[in-house]
Amino acid sequence: MPRLLDLTPWEVRAETAIAALEPGGKLRFTASKCAAPGRVLPIGSLAPLPELQPMVQIRSLFASVGFAALTLLPVAAAAATPMVAPHRAIYDLALAKTSDGGQVSQAHGKLEFEWADACTSWTMSQRTHVRLVATEGQVIEFGWTLSALEAKDGSQYRFFIRRLNTGQPPEDVRGAAQLAGPGLGGSATFQEPEGKAMVLPKGTMFPTAHSLLLIAAAERGDATLGRVVFDGSGEEGVFFVNAAVSEAIPAGEKVALDSPLLRDQKSWRMNLAYFSMDETVTEPEHEQAFRLYANGVVDDLILDYGDFALRATLESLEAIPGGC
Repeated sequence: MPRLLDLTPWEVRAETAIAALEPGGKLRFTASKCAAPGRVLPIGSLAPLPELQPMVQIRSLFASVGFAALTLLPVAAAAATPMVAPHRAIYDLALAKTSDGGQVSQAHGKLEFEWADACTSWTMSQRTHVRLVATEGQVIEFGWTLSALEAKDGSQYRFFIRRLNTGQPPEDVRGAAQLAGPGLGGSATFQEPEGKAMVLPKGTMFPTAHSLLLIAAAERGDATLGRVVFDGSGEEGVFFVNAAVSEAIPAGEKVALDSPLLRDQKSWRMNLAYFSMDETVTEPEHEQAFRLYANGVVDDLILDYGDFALRATLESLEAIPGGC
């Protein structure tokens, strides 16, 4: 059996894939069914707004729950592993709040997230487009796409991120990472930007493994959980993620959609704060609040960027086939 990192070509589900790696490393882009692309970091604008530069990043809720992302989800099947449901979800994005004197007056967009079971690995894709309107009428459009492949034992991770901004060339981040074992450190290498490499500290986890750990911690009744997570996004690619977990919301409580994936599922409210690995930095770079169901579905997501916050409301949800 070849190692995960040696497999070529690599492709996240064909009908929704963002990018595939063909032999020789050539990038091939497939059609996307989501809204027009945008970008992640930093936000540019159609008209100069130098003060409006929030750090809009892909994080591991949907890149860890990530969106986790908004990062969502997970390691090898075992007795203690949560029974997550591979699925495709589409969220409507709207302005949740803006700071006093803030420059954002309107915001809307779409976020499409897919998590799938590829037998020995998990695949994840995310596509997001956001349109902000400043108080003076200026418009900012940005978004991002993400494709990731993570071994179910949590040891290896491959990722491709494309950040987009209207009127500017796309910015690509592509690479692979591996860990020496559970609780151990590892390394990450980047093909884009070329030559970038980094050492991953002990205890690092990848997004899906972290998401499963969040569910397991919630099931145990843990109120807090802190872990180092690498997802490849942002300037550093690795963050310390501190999670606060509420008591369980019983199955049968009101849900966003009448979906079989949400019926009879207990859930929890969670808050994630993403901190720089620089210990002198005491404020989180980004925060997320959301409702996480026991099968890995996320709803009522708040993405807080300080100057403003976006609410992601689940508008469609479907199970997708997969496995061996």
